[in-house]
Amino acid sequence: AWWVAGPFDAPAGEGLTTLYPPDEELDLSDRYDGKGDAKVAWQKAERPLTPGADFGAEYFVNLATVFGERHYDAVAYALVYLHASEDLEAVLALGSDDGVVVRLNGREIHRVAVGRAYQARQDRVPLRLVAGVNTLLLRVDQHGGDWGFGASVERADGRPEPRVRALLTP
Repeated sequence: AWWVAGPFDAPAGEGLTTLYPPDEELDLSDRYDGKGDAKVAWQKAERPLTPGADFGAEYFVNLATVFGERHYDAVAYALVYLHASEDLEAVLALGSDDGVVVRLNGREIHRVAVGRAYQARQDRVPLRLVAGVNTLLLRVDQHGGDWGFGASVERADGRPEPRVRALLTP
């Protein structure tokens, strides 16, 4: 599950270079001025619990579904808290449609500024997690067409990292 906020207006491909309110302060109770003067707030994007679902598979967050319609020239934010049982190195296996910026504990650690279709695990981003709570914030760009992302925390060999839990609370 993720906290998601958006869409924010990002004309002419400026979504990954413009700063928006979630870049400056993360407060899940905040409401923001979004695209088209709409008020946006953080909302949960959760994997549906269906019989026979493979919960080991990557969860693709379809942002058009989350926001109720397709948007173009926009960005959205996704937030999750990674709880690590100890200091450790892991890999964020990430796919996005379109580009993405990844911030861990307030510091940018990855940026892909390109229009692209989603593919599972198309980026492998090294993570240095500290014992306890780590804040993972994604900014996902949208030019046109489909829009979304999927991410999981893995070991370097691609297996799930059991010492990390992704939660909606710090």
